[in-house]
Amino acid sequence: MLAETTSTGKLGTADFAAIVDAVKAAVSETLSLPVLLNQERAWKFLGVSRSAFFRLKGSRGFPGEVNVPGAGVHYRRVDLERWAAGLKGKR
Repeated sequence: MLAETTSTGKLGTADFAAIVDAVKAAVSETLSLPVLLNQERAWKFLGVSRSAFFRLKGSRGFPGEVNVPGAGVHYRRVDLERWAAGLKGKR
């Protein structure tokens, strides 16, 4: 847990500041990613190895490629995010 409430049930000023800083860092990191990711950035974004990425790429439902003239194959970050959000965890 990032912050705990006081005995009155309210966050302290330092706790609130820590939460704000954490949110700012997360938003900044997300916004710093480009809209289109090349294959290497895509597998790093998904947190998988290169070989796992190419296996996933061949699987049904994986987001389609975007061919950027002069820059090669890319993937839309939003498509990768939607795909990853739709994955079901192991039971």
